[in-house]
Amino acid sequence: MKKLISIIGFALLLSGCASANKKVFMAEFAAASTADAGMKGYAAFYNVAIQNPTNYHTTAAQLNNDRATASALSVKIASSIATAEALRVSAATNSAAKPSLTAALQILSENSSNLLSTVNTLIH
Repeated sequence: MKKLISIIGFALLLSGCASANKKVFMAEFAAASTADAGMKGYAAFYNVAIQNPTNYHTTAAQLNNDRATASALSVKIASSIATAEALRVSAATNSAAKPSLTAALQILSENSSNLLSTVNTLIH
């Protein structure tokens, strides 16, 4: 979880002279990539585990519940990206929206970390 936040922070730091829009796009891309990787990783695990759940000390019902949990977190990231994007557009013409955009980007980072942490826990 901390590693993801560090990666996003590092990416934003590298973009030092980049515009605010570019920084937001980079954060959105990092979150979307994280969600994609997390979901692909869980899907690979699920496809193997569902064939013989007892080998993984679980049941098919629990695997399906876990898949729903991971999917819900992925949707939450998508929603956070949409919110950040709307606030980015608003902040371009309204400086009062900038604190909300900053908060939205922090939440986006937390949601990405939460998905990876949850998938890691579900797999292990």
